[in-house]
Amino acid sequence: MRRSVPLLVTMDFEIANDHDLEDQRAALECLKSDLGRLGIPMTIFATSDAAQRFAPELGRLALAGHEIGCHGMTHAPDEDFRRMPESRTRWVIEEATRRIAIAVPRGGQPRCFRGPRMETSAVTQKVLVETGYSADFSVCPQRLDIGSCAGGSIAWLTAPRSAYRPDSRTPYRRGSVPLIVVPLSSIGFPFISGVLYLFGLRFMKNLFRALLAEAVRLDRPIVYLFHSYEFARWAISPQTARVPLHQRLYCQDRALRKRWTLELLEYALSFGKTDPMTGSRLVSLVGNSA
Repeated sequence: MRRSVPLLVTMDFEIANDHDLEDQRAALECLKSDLGRLGIPMTIFATSDAAQRFAPELGRLALAGHEIGCHGMTHAPDEDFRRMPESRTRWVIEEATRRIAIAVPRGGQPRCFRGPRMETSAVTQKVLVETGYSADFSVCPQRLDIGSCAGGSIAWLTAPRSAYRPDSRTPYRRGSVPLIVVPLSSIGFPFISGVLYLFGLRFMKNLFRALLAEAVRLDRPIVYLFHSYEFARWAISPQTARVPLHQRLYCQDRALRKRWTLELLEYALSFGKTDPMTGSRLVSLVGNSA
């Protein structure tokens, strides 16, 4: 058993045109400073269009030790990695990878992937392996709110909760594909920012304690997910943006969201049992044990 629990702070980064773009740019700079102070490296899953638009900011984050992964090309609804044919999947992944590597050369070629809306498939994982990826972060086991996630799959409910190598026929069972699936942490409720904004900091601290106890016992990582645009002002009214009902119930105070996020991460460090790391470092630790 490891002496410490790997803690992975992951950020899905797509262009949110319904939020102020300059605020999104400023959020990246603030995160570099705030997480640098905490000593927490992020794994940033960027779409290729976001990487191109925010290349200077992502370059500085990469230079500061954060990892740049791939989140597809544009996060558009038709970019569905559950259903795209292999030829389309291959083109999107190869082209997105190429564009990200060119836009953010300090980050190198992406090695970690998370599909838009956490979408993946056996075909996607086959292409990832052939494109040089080492990890897929697109699975969220035991997540009860499947209906609130556009990319949700009923197979999530029974997917492994520790890092694993997937089966060649399905991404949700153990197998021998030379790729590491790193699941999002969840115990009924996923360990994501939306739950923080819906139920508050105390609830999330309790969820983290439960995840930590389980991670120590079962030797598994803790993976958190948020979006940088969550700290940016709306560019249009939420009504015009057609925000889903559950998101309308979120805390809408952007400053409070950021404060809660940082307090939650500080709390995660306070136990002295967590080891913050990037996705690629986790993959190197998991190695053949998955």
